[in-house]
Amino acid sequence: MTLQPADKKALAILTAAVVAALAIIVVATTLLVRGHVAPPPSITVGTDRSLERVEPTVWCDLKLTECTPRPMNLAEIAVQPVTVLPVAVGSTLSLSVPHQIFEGPWLLTATYATPEGLDFQQWIHRSGTMATQRLASTPDRVLLGIEVKPFSAVIYDTADSLDQGEIGFRAHYAVRTAPTGYVVSTTP
Repeated sequence: MTLQPADKKALAILTAAVVAALAIIVVATTLLVRGHVAPPPSITVGTDRSLERVEPTVWCDLKLTECTPRPMNLAEIAVQPVTVLPVAVGSTLSLSVPHQIFEGPWLLTATYATPEGLDFQQWIHRSGTMATQRLASTPDRVLLGIEVKPFSAVIYDTADSLDQGEIGFRAHYAVRTAPTGYVVSTTP
């Protein structure tokens, strides 16, 4: 098939228009994405009655060089607002973490009120092994709260040798789960 000169000219104009439109789309997408920073991931906690998305108190990159809102020490983290999701005695809390946490090791700490006093239970989950966990609240082990802390790639030298070092956490999530009206006894 042979194209006429007018057909060749129309095809060249159409090709130029398509190339120009693609260039505009690429430039616009680059400008939109360049300044966009993805929000920190949230965890999900739920009971048989409600579901909550929990934002981190602080979220940092793996090397702890960029943090949102900013790096905080433990005393500052302790006074930050906490998500409240009461878990009734006899119910179970379901916790799910997103891939940004699941793909690396992370620590879960649960605080329970027992007849002997407060009990802190910890689980260290290896990379890719656990994205969801269920925690029961029973009459003899009342679930008071949880903390989720993904590990960073930073080891703090807390002694004279690295084997005594402490691994930093890249984020902190906290949920108060004490049943509505529950009062922690101060005497075991």
